[in-house]
Amino acid sequence: MQQKRQQEDCCKQKEQSGVLTEWKKLDNLQKTQNTARREAYHEAMHLWKEESNLAKQEQRQVGWAKLKLGKLESQAPKPGPVQGKGDETSKGNGEVTGSEDEQSDENIDGMESDGESAEE
Repeated sequence: MQQKRQQEDCCKQKEQSGVLTEWKKLDNLQKTQNTARREAYHEAMHLWKEESNLAKQEQRQVGWAKLKLGKLESQAPKPGPVQGKGDETSKGNGEVTGSEDEQSDENIDGMESDGESAEE
């Protein structure tokens, strides 16, 4: 019984390791794309500043609007533990503590629904 459980745990760890390495590859790709986008933005911003300074010297308006970096590619969510057939974390007793009536009798701040304090 113990050996079977250890084998299952070992397989889950290997599977989780593979999932995490794939996620790390995607995460690094996303970071490099965002870095390249930032570098291109900073180069274009440098050109805009030169144009802006030249326009100020010549007392005219800048020919094009100030650049915006825009939205970067967001990070993919980190994968959680792999769910297996015999996963103990998915089991729950399904009990609910307290009832809705007990919880809704009084508001959090001690005020009743008519606006008067419950202490009075």
